[in-house]
Amino acid sequence: MVDMPEVLGQAQGRTEQRQTAVPITPDTPEWEPNLDIALPIDTRDIPDFAGWVNWNGFNLDRSVRFEHDGFDFAAYYTTQGQIVFGLPKGLPIRAMADGTVANIRHGEGKMAYYSSVSIEHGHNAAKMSTVGSGLLSDYVHVIPAEGIMGQHVSIGDVIGHLYAEDEPREGGNALVHLHLSMYNRDSWVYDPRSHNRDVDPAKILFGLTDHSVPVAEQGRAQFSVPSLPAMPITNAHGFSNIVVNNTK
Repeated sequence: MVDMPEVLGQAQGRTEQRQTAVPITPDTPEWEPNLDIALPIDTRDIPDFAGWVNWNGFNLDRSVRFEHDGFDFAAYYTTQGQIVFGLPKGLPIRAMADGTVANIRHGEGKMAYYSSVSIEHGHNAAKMSTVGSGLLSDYVHVIPAEGIMGQHVSIGDVIGHLYAEDEPREGGNALVHLHLSMYNRDSWVYDPRSHNRDVDPAKILFGLTDHSVPVAEQGRAQFSVPSLPAMPITNAHGFSNIVVNNTK
């Protein structure tokens, strides 16, 4: 069992942190933990949520495993100590800081999986013609909210919802999860191949820095959570081959 006061303390700690947080301005050069930011998912929207599991985190060292330029909000453990793999369908996704919606991608059919929202924070008005004058947060596998392009958003505003396939398909459905990437000022453009992939969300965001459970064999079907006992997956969203602590 997860200690409930610990879970409540996460939310309380976030409130206390915001009271002393530093606003993002046009002079903010890079993401820092002391900025006025929040997780893009309100964990109160997830039943029995206790903490995130770092199943597929940031990695640019291909000698270790495949390159991954962000953090996947894909797995968590519950107040009962169970691992849940896959998030609720249609989960609201929220702006992690004040900013302006700089780009949206809204795919059709199977490409809807790659729909996303990009928000620029601390935009420099003197650089209106310059792409990437502010910090950037990129939310992938998210269906953008209607009419959001170009709109100002505040921290915590809903910017879309998680993509989920309505019908089961052979081989399993796409995992319901959020991929979050973060880029420093003047380091990004809209061509993903040119991104300066240098910001690990797990080192910046409260709730990941202190409460994310690391796992062995990140990003793979068979992985282990050393700090938790062996127990079954409670929700796998079509990923029937997932093994946690050698228990299906």
